[in-house]
Amino acid sequence: MKLKKKKGSIEMFISSMIFITVALVIVMMMRLKVVKVTKNFVEDGLVASNLASATIDLREYGTTNKIVNSDFEKSFNDYCVALKDNLNLNSDFTPKSSILINSKVDIHNFTIYNVVGNDIDMIKRESNGSITRQSYPNKVGIMKAPNGAVINTTMVYSKIGFEIKGYLNNTHYVYKENAVDITDKN
Repeated sequence: MKLKKKKGSIEMFISSMIFITVALVIVMMMRLKVVKVTKNFVEDGLVASNLASATIDLREYGTTNKIVNSDFEKSFNDYCVALKDNLNLNSDFTPKSSILINSKVDIHNFTIYNVVGNDIDMIKRESNGSITRQSYPNKVGIMKAPNGAVINTTMVYSKIGFEIKGYLNNTHYVYKENAVDITDKN
């Protein structure tokens, strides 16, 4: 007994495969676009938060013309307030909407590098809350922040981590870091 093929069954199969492939490509492109938007959104928010934390000692600047960030706790608190505002987070650092960021945002590192002459005075807060202070003599222009930025002027560095949704609703923990310098030099 011989099976009879229906007319157009091969064409129907090929059309279905093309349709499914195009649909998958469109879904992947849309997810990639969301990841790119998230990347840009977080980068901009992190830069703005770092700049918001750059509170300099105006008295020091007025008398010595040196830019020094002398109040670490105030800077860190300003950074947290700005980060919550810029990334649209609740007071506990969870997202108000899980469209872009899918979990609590963790601050892994917040560091201020004060440049005084040729010396760098570093104050760093780790994710566990511990604060480290260290001086690096004659390191201006040589020492780098963890993201590779050369420290020539007073600088604020931070690194955050959070989950984003990937393909097929898989979540991925990602890190974002940034350093901004505080300078009056051109």
